[in-house]
Amino acid sequence: MYFIPEEEILMAGLDKVRNTRAITVDLGGRQRVIKFDLNAFAELEEKYGSIQDAFTALSKGKIKDVRTVLWTGLIHEEVNLDDNGEPTGYNITPYQVGGWVDTPQAMNQIAQKVTMALKNDMPDAEVKVTQPGAAPAEEATVGGGATVVYTAEELEQLAALEQAEAEEKNV
Repeated sequence: MYFIPEEEILMAGLDKVRNTRAITVDLGGRQRVIKFDLNAFAELEEKYGSIQDAFTALSKGKIKDVRTVLWTGLIHEEVNLDDNGEPTGYNITPYQVGGWVDTPQAMNQIAQKVTMALKNDMPDAEVKVTQPGAAPAEEATVGGGATVVYTAEELEQLAALEQAEAEEKNV
């Protein structure tokens, strides 16, 4: 059995992993929850070498990295388990997930929702996500100490999205 040294846990912020509310998105013809649990972080670590490297790649706003991070946030609902409860694979691939995001508006919404889910599930880590192809224009510090970089247009879209979600809860 392998134990992660405490300094690596603290460096990656894994000591603060929590989920305060579900972030949902309509993808692949149904509502899905974007959730970054320990298994999602393990997949990110496997693909990028470390959680910090995954966040660094995500902060550059490359579409492939946004797609990969989104996929890791969706795999919790799509895991195939063997008789011992160990994963043997997933019912979705990053390529399939990318096919579900088929408009610029959907890409904006997904980038915002991935940011919100990361903020919820790892709130004290520094998370910087930029829209693919957009230059960061403004930094916003959000709950739990996470810092997210947005363009001015993205800040407006995020505010509208959060207001719509708040109104849904009040109905």
